[in-house]
Amino acid sequence: MPGVGAFQAAMDQLNNIGFTNEIKKLAEKDIPILGICLGFQQILFSEGAEIVQQNKIYHGFQSEVLV
Repeated sequence: MPGVGAFQAAMDQLNNIGFTNEIKKLAEKDIPILGICLGFQQILFSEGAEIVQQNKIYHGFQSEVLV
């Protein structure tokens, strides 16, 4: 799976193989899903979030995300 800078390519690939639909099915069943780095971005994107480039990298930064 592509990493930094290739988010849209990764989303396109996951959509092509139907993986995003499977993630949504799990979420609808209230099954916990952990997304790390690119995976977390993809979960948020599939729920309608806007992914933007930050000016600074925030390693280990914790904040609440409402979906």
